[in-house]
This record gives sequence, structure tokens and C-alpha cells, in this order.
Amino acid sequence: MIKKKQLIWLLCGLWCVFVLAGCQNKYNEEQKAFCTVENADGKKLTLTQKPQRIVVLSPSFLEILQELKVPLVGRPTSKLVNAEIAYQKVKEVGPVYHINTEAVLALQPNLVIGMQGINDKFAPFFANNSTPFLLLKMKTYQDTENAILTLGEVTGKKDLAVKLRSEMQKQIKQVQNNFHPQASIKTVAILHVTSRGLQLQTKYSIAGSVINLLHLQNIASQKRETENIPYNFEALVQSNPDVIFITTMGDEAKMHAEVKHLMQENKAWQQLTAVQKKRIYYLPQKYFLLSPGLQYPEAVRIMAQDIMQIAP
Repeated sequence: MIKKKQLIWLLCGLWCVFVLAGCQNKYNEEQKAFCTVENADGKKLTLTQKPQRIVVLSPSFLEILQELKVPLVGRPTSKLVNAEIAYQKVKEVGPVYHINTEAVLALQPNLVIGMQGINDKFAPFFANNSTPFLLLKMKTYQDTENAILTLGEVTGKKDLAVKLRSEMQKQIKQVQNNFHPQASIKTVAILHVTSRGLQLQTKYSIAGSVINLLHLQNIASQKRETENIPYNFEALVQSNPDVIFITTMGDEAKMHAEVKHLMQENKAWQQLTAVQKKRIYYLPQKYFLLSPGLQYPEAVRIMAQDIMQIAP
């Protein structure tokens, strides 16, 4: 009986040792980790060390990373990369919608940063190749704030990221304080034009997020987190928005011309107050197609200025 009790105590003791050892190992791993952040898909990403070889798959991140003074080894091919951007000579890995994943791997990155909604499909590929992949969401203004802080976290520039966010908040607040539209301007429709037709944009789009910041009502109410919803002309006529904004994807000049032709030639559009009073405004792709990033205040200023110029 005594030997049986001794055996039980011995087993319990060994179990405690194993548990404590496991906890210690986990603690040591956490202590060694450089940082742990959350991907846009809700999954955790732990980096064991500060990334030294970073590849970015969307141009929307470039200005933020430039301001954070983060070196890159790879970036997307994009006409949106202006001459003043420090990454002009960085190796290109293909257009944002057609990234060459083999070219990315050839750069031996220890962190790849992608945009949710565009680069999600690459997650399994990089996982299979043991390459840390950070997927960020940057459509709405809140998304952008979160992305700035996350980028600051993974690059070891947290304090500078907080400063960038504060400066952006300050600039937007200035636009909001000076925004005094006509009292009759309350509702807005945002039409998204592509080669496939028309859609309405919700509060989860860039333009929709700006409308929220300006405290106006978007006729495209949507509970589910969807950027675009099907367009219905009858519903548009029924809502009869005070202002219509146009965003595009594709040949910008061509899309604008097609919309103007549609509204001029189709008499049904003349039922809309916004069309009758020429309150149709075209938003530049530079700020409203891909996330404007640190230029979000400029996107807010553009839409505020359009609305402010409406005569009583």
C-alpha cells in the first residue's frame, strides 16, 4: 500500500515538473519573441525578431513605411509610387493585382506585408514556404489608423507610428471643423463604376468612410462588412440623394465619359435631384481606389470641398 502511494506521489511530482517545464518554455518563447500582432483575418502573427528584409505587396503601405523610416527589399510595381517616395529603386515584384510570388521569395524576406481583399490568396503560399505574412486591412479610416499602429509594432517604430496617427487625426479634425455644408445637403450616394457596370459603395469603402467622417448619410446602408453592393436604379430614385459621388476602377477618363453620357442621354436619370442640380462629383483614383494611407486627410478634404461648393 505504501509503495503504491509512493508511486502515485512520484507520478504527480513528475507531472508537475513537466507542466512547469512546459510553462517555462512557453514563457521563454514569449520573452524571445520580438512582437505578436493580429492579422486582418483575426489570426495571430508572432515575429521572433525584428524584420530586416521586408517585402510590401500594396503601394498603400509605402508612404507609411517611408515615414517610419523602414527599409524594404521589395515592393509592387505601381504608377502610384511617386518620384519623392524613397522606394523608387527597390526591387519590384509585380503589379498589386498580379504579384509574382516567386520573385518575392527570391528576395528572401523575413516579413511580407499584404492588403486584405487583394493579397489574401497568398497566405497559404507563404505559410508553406515558412515566410511570415502580415495581412492588413486599410479601407476605412479606422482600418488605416489600426494599420499604422500595427506597422509601427512590427518594425519597432511604435512611438513614431503613434505620432503619425496623431498628426493624421489633427488634420482631419481641421477639415471637420471647417466643414459647413448647406443645410439641405444631407444624403449622399457613391456610385462605383467599373467595366462590369455600376455598384453602390457602403460605409466600408474609402469614400463611404469619408462620408461618415463628414457626418452625412450614405443611402447605401449595409450591416454586413461589404465595400460594394448591387446597384438598383429604382432604389436610387426612391432615395433621391442630394449629392452623387463617382468612384472608378479602370481607365479613369473613359469611365467618367461613360457616366456623363449615361446621365445626359438617359432621361430617367433626370429624375434625380443631384443630376438636375449638377451635384455629380468624380473622385480621383489616387485617393479612392486603393487606400490613401497617410493621405486620408486629403481624401476628406476633397469630398468636403466638393460639398462645400454647392450653392444654396
